[in-house]
Amino acid sequence: VDFTKSCMTLSSVEVAVWMTSVHTAIESLILKHSLRKIETRGDCYIVVAGCGAMEGDLSSTQMIRMLRFAKDVAQDLYLKRNKTKVRFGIATGTVTITYIATHQFAPTMVATG
Repeated sequence: VDFTKSCMTLSSVEVAVWMTSVHTAIESLILKHSLRKIETRGDCYIVVAGCGAMEGDLSSTQMIRMLRFAKDVAQDLYLKRNKTKVRFGIATGTVTITYIATHQFAPTMVATG
């Protein structure tokens, strides 16, 4: 939330340090809650639960783990990381992830479900 606005008040080194701390915190919380990171695009993390990709990733606990992850990320980033604000979207149901190969550096990801 307000990433561009925040970057306008910081030096490039400060932005790099800030973003490194944000990504490190999120990656740590992904592991803590037995989630799977599908991809990052810019400042967006795409994370899933219940796909059985790692130990502890039970479909019966996927929603509570995702909610706890969201709460922990919001608290950690706001309290410890320069009052960073975040926005979450949580979808339920079956998801199919497809990568569309293009001539770009990175393929485009499409999630349907």
